[in-house]
Amino acid sequence: MKNKELILTVICLLTGMAASIWVVNLNFLADSDVANSPTVWHEITQHGWSVMRNWRPTIDNWYFSAYPIHFLLFELTGGTSPEILRWLSIAQLFLCAVLAAMICYERSNNSLSFLLVPFFCGLSHYAQVSGYVAHPFSHNLTNLYGLLCVYLYLVNLRHRSLLIDVVLYLLVIAASVSDPWLLAAFYLPLLLVNFYEIFGLKIRPFKGLVAPVLTGIVLFTHSVERIFHLPVAHFSLGSPQQMIDNARWLLYGLGGMLNLFVAERDSLFMISAAIVLVLYLSSINKPSRINNVDFLILMSVFGISFAFILSSTPGAYVSARFFVNIVYLIISVIFLHAVSHRKIMLVPLLILMISGYASNFIQTPLRDSPSTSSDIIAFMQAHNLDYGYGPYWGTDALATGWRSDWHQIIRPVTFDTSTGFINFTGRPQTFDNWYQFGADKAWKRQFVAIYNDGEQCRDITICLAGVKKQFGQPDETLRFRDTTFYIYNKSLIGELSAINLQNRVH
Repeated sequence: MKNKELILTVICLLTGMAASIWVVNLNFLADSDVANSPTVWHEITQHGWSVMRNWRPTIDNWYFSAYPIHFLLFELTGGTSPEILRWLSIAQLFLCAVLAAMICYERSNNSLSFLLVPFFCGLSHYAQVSGYVAHPFSHNLTNLYGLLCVYLYLVNLRHRSLLIDVVLYLLVIAASVSDPWLLAAFYLPLLLVNFYEIFGLKIRPFKGLVAPVLTGIVLFTHSVERIFHLPVAHFSLGSPQQMIDNARWLLYGLGGMLNLFVAERDSLFMISAAIVLVLYLSSINKPSRINNVDFLILMSVFGISFAFILSSTPGAYVSARFFVNIVYLIISVIFLHAVSHRKIMLVPLLILMISGYASNFIQTPLRDSPSTSSDIIAFMQAHNLDYGYGPYWGTDALATGWRSDWHQIIRPVTFDTSTGFINFTGRPQTFDNWYQFGADKAWKRQFVAIYNDGEQCRDITICLAGVKKQFGQPDETLRFRDTTFYIYNKSLIGELSAINLQNRVH
């Protein structure tokens, strides 16, 4: 780089970092999903690594993508402060932007590519709150690994290094096992581009298939998941109507994250999506055969799009989180085409950037939302409550323990929809040992928090009656907003164990 180019690059990087800090500070919430790694690390420090046998991860388990980095920082700092997670969120948003810029730079050797850093660090308010682009446990963390893999692929087009190939596909395995989203978004496109280079463009030897094919064998036989006893993702087709609905949600989510109009309206989201997709398709290299890099990016766009549209998983406002790879990759293609061929296309990109920053400035930030965990901690402290059970989201259960340094503990439970009884069998993101006999014996005063959070206790009367029938009349009843706290001066798990033992005797 020349001096002027270097100065521009440094300015772009500093601007992007400042934007990342600003945007994350607006929207960072230390909720129960963010409390994932602090909770796991706390249990490890209390019981040793063997406690991981009791952990119930979600399908996106984060074992090899988030946990190693988080645990290292927790060990080095001697704590699990929310500030660590905040800075990890900032780093995630910033590094995704840097990698997108480096992909462009690798393709063009044009330092203007680093203008993409402040662009991506200021993605729209909708991208922050529904696309979860800075959430430390989101598909954009996995997208960071995917963008790194694309960058390594581009570098290896020049070097043809076996070592780079090995590193690339080890990253693919680690990220895919941690979050199967990467399979459709990046692994299958990488596999297909190898076939395309061998049989279509005839620029890669057949032995180039060894690494991606071996990777596929590891991933689709679920070898790593079997070793670590991890849940396996299963794909099922949706109905034709579901597919139509999901296609609409795809456009909605993409348009929300790349919104040209600042205002968050359904029609403006759809118009924005249409404009951006037209710009992308007009930017693809169009000789007699599409080049390999454009082919890889196109397959990534198609891969996640069709996986979502065909899936039986219904679309929703937050489905935007599935399309983060599309945002980074197609904008990179449009930008590269604009600076190389049609500078007029920089105008909609500039509008997108201004709109993104403006929406973050105008829209209500997440930090202004009421903090469930902070308020519940204060309520529990005021009423001498240290231990109990409640719905995962309704009580912000994991965050309550984490943010109180585990002085106020709420174990997440589910409630039977027909009886209202508590199921002490755990749910994802819990430890089985939390619900074993004797786990709660240290606390003589316990509670059940009952609240309709949309997931649990949708019929609140069934839960209220069910808990009384399961444990008897509470010794005390308290109210916190819309949440009912039944207080018992006994071990609730011990109560059930005694009843079960008595039933066996009789």
